[in-house]
Amino acid sequence: MAGERTEASPPDLEGAFAKQQETLRSHSFQLVRLQNQIQQLQNKHLQDVEEKADMMAEIHRSRSEIAYLKGRLACLAVEFYSTSTCAATNHHAPSRSFNGSATDYAQKEPTEEKTDRPCMATVEALRAAVEQMADRLLSEQRPFLMRVLQDFASELDPLLLQLGNGENKAG
Repeated sequence: MAGERTEASPPDLEGAFAKQQETLRSHSFQLVRLQNQIQQLQNKHLQDVEEKADMMAEIHRSRSEIAYLKGRLACLAVEFYSTSTCAATNHHAPSRSFNGSATDYAQKEPTEEKTDRPCMATVEALRAAVEQMADRLLSEQRPFLMRVLQDFASELDPLLLQLGNGENKAG
């Protein structure tokens, strides 16, 4: 009986060893496939990070351009109203004379301040108009920016789900 077990044992051992080798090979292929999937996910994540950085740079650039345009518009508005107001005040306001005494200069100063008040009021009114225009420009750009962010988020969701499923299977 002991001899029969010895003769029967080698085929059983060989079968178990072959099964073990097949399982090992199968697991090796699965590991390689998982490593490839991980590499693909990492590459996609890096690409998404780069796209996000590009998008943030575009948003920053847009904001900078809007701020620049706000400044230019304010400058042009002030320049326009300053030249038109100065032209109007030059026709109506007396010119300063420095040949007179200090008392004469002090008496003429309030007259010119009165003509500057409407100019300052106009500048203040224009400032509000410039702010409204800048807000309108921002509100026009907001749907575009929101659409880009939503597209980015919709592309990111499947990747996060894939990462979550991969971790659950590995764990």
